[in-house]
This record gives sequence, structure tokens and C-alpha cells, in this order.
Amino acid sequence: MHIDTQTIIPRVMDHLDKLLATRRRLLWGISGGGFAALMFGRREDTVIAVNPQTDISRFNAGDLGCYLDRAWGASPADLRDGKLKFVHNLTKRRHDWPRVIYLQNQSDGHVRDHLEPLLEHLGRKNREQDDESFKLIFGDWGDGHKRPPVEYMAEIVRSEAEVLLST
Repeated sequence: MHIDTQTIIPRVMDHLDKLLATRRRLLWGISGGGFAALMFGRREDTVIAVNPQTDISRFNAGDLGCYLDRAWGASPADLRDGKLKFVHNLTKRRHDWPRVIYLQNQSDGHVRDHLEPLLEHLGRKNREQDDESFKLIFGDWGDGHKRPPVEYMAEIVRSEAEVLLST
């Protein structure tokens, strides 16, 4: 049985906002969790995305097939053929972006497959074009799809939480 998490999760988050009397959220995710944070962040929110996917169809074939099978009961062919009705490419859907802090390991294949298409979608000419709505932090955290040290990420989360709590 398929559960439409892309519809249910925002409703749950909205319900929690009402219960907690919150207006803005701080969402944080690594890799696929970064995709989710970007997906569910609203214009008034802040998202910290670490080496995120921005287009699930550009993920490696083995993991993509496993994800589609387990999460949607589908195959990569179903995705290519347009048979699946969920958002898998944020650059084709998002126009109301939250504030984004984007951490990216410089030797990760996600630079080419996910970051560069996103920057193009956002109309950013180069990687150094930071502003209040989008900040890109490049790091050298090892070869490939490696995250920054926990302490480094914790400091960014703490700092952004303070900003949200002070406004």
C-alpha cells in the first residue's frame, strides 16, 4: 500500500505548528534528508541542506531502484515514463524557496548532478553569489559524498536556531 507522504507530512507539520504556536521552522537534512528539508520548507522557513539531492531521478541507479520499490512500489522505468505523481525534481517544482543554507562537499558527484542544476534554476551565475535567501558553503570533508564534521553542522544549526528565535 502506498502512503502519499508528500501530502501527509506538510499537514502533520502544519498541525504541529498550530499546537506549538510556531510561525517558522528550521529544517535540516543530509543527502536524501536534505531533499526532504528542501521539499517541505516554506518561504518563511530556514533549511540547512547537506549534500542534498535535488532530483531523485539523478541518484545512483541501484539506490534509486530500491527507493522507488520500497517507498512507491515502482521502478525507475515508471519514473522515466512519468507514471509516478510525486515530486522528484525540486527544480521543476519549487518557486517559493525557503531561506537555504546549502553545505556541499566539493568532491561529491552531487555538485554536478544536484547543485549545479539547482543554481541554474535559481538564476545564480556562480557559486559565490550568496545572499540572505541562499548561502552556499563548500567544504573539503573527504572524498565523495561525505558530510561535514558533526560539530561544524551543530554550530550552523545552533546559529540558525538563534536567528529564528530572535525574530
